[in-house]
Amino acid sequence: MVEEHGRDTMLSDGSGTCYKACSMSRYYVCNTASKSGICRYAGDFHKVVLGPLGYKLVAPEAVTGEFLKECSPADIFHIELGSAQFGERDALLRILGAGHRNVDATLHDPPFITFPFFGFRSSFLNRLSRGMDWYLGSFGIQRRVLRKIRRVFVLSDRGAAALQRIGVTRIERIPHIICASTIWESAATHSQDILYFGFIGPNKGIEYALRLHAEIVKAHPSVRLHVIGEATWPAQRRYFDDLRAKYQHNVLYHGYVGEDRVNAIYANLRHVFLPFEEYRYIHPVSGSIINSLKRGRVVWTSPVNTVSEVLVHGQNGLYLSKDIHVDAALFSELAADDTKLNLIGENALATARAFADYPYQKHFLTG
Repeated sequence: MVEEHGRDTMLSDGSGTCYKACSMSRYYVCNTASKSGICRYAGDFHKVVLGPLGYKLVAPEAVTGEFLKECSPADIFHIELGSAQFGERDALLRILGAGHRNVDATLHDPPFITFPFFGFRSSFLNRLSRGMDWYLGSFGIQRRVLRKIRRVFVLSDRGAAALQRIGVTRIERIPHIICASTIWESAATHSQDILYFGFIGPNKGIEYALRLHAEIVKAHPSVRLHVIGEATWPAQRRYFDDLRAKYQHNVLYHGYVGEDRVNAIYANLRHVFLPFEEYRYIHPVSGSIINSLKRGRVVWTSPVNTVSEVLVHGQNGLYLSKDIHVDAALFSELAADDTKLNLIGENALATARAFADYPYQKHFLTG
């Protein structure tokens, strides 16, 4: 609960304990209007956690010099940062440059603020920039900025460890946000259809998902594969065009779709194929896995990156062997075992509920 008294704010955690934050305002800086998974995360995080605690949502481009002149040195900022969030990066630099030190940030692609730190329209220059981030440490820029941030939040233990290795010590670990209202009540479905949901490009897993589906339909001719996602760069679009030309039988390419239509697609399938590869430099938590867990779907993925912190093979998800014939045989085995599939789906929902029940606000009550 939040009560405003001028610029004094009384915060209550619901237990009768109140905290007074004198002569300060709280700002949550992130774009919530784009297609980015980080922006969707920010919308949920403000709705569930920071909004009720008095944080005002501010678009990055609104954080101007004039805006900051009106802010008190006691004001608190929280910013969502991750790959390609260049507007948020620029807002962070303006806030720090204005002398503010009550600045918290969530890093979605630790240990980097953005990856690359310097973004370009050219994919070739972006690759060079990423190399500079990794091998040259952005000439120390990212590390220096991180040391000015009061608290750095990450969504995984592996992300926290990556920050510790570069000398960041003010780290707080919180689970990925899940709104309780978005968790489905039941995993029950009779469909065996499959979904691929995420980035489109080489080494993103889409090609293995298509190949595996092509093997599965030999034994299960009616099973369809739904593909949600878009290719961003010209080389990725050419790659995706080639895949679409090659894999057409029982494959539905939906492109980018809004949340309501995502729900409708999920309602008519049971399996989600996310054949991830190990990322070399960053440690994100998969929003595609989170979206699938809260709908009680059976996630088939790989024990790489931060996945093993969320999924246990055979309990709330399944790990792919990356052998087409082995994975297709396991699909056939489970397709005949409705009880097992329903149990995995219900365990997925239980995992999502555990995320939603986490007391996120405890990190922010005292400012």
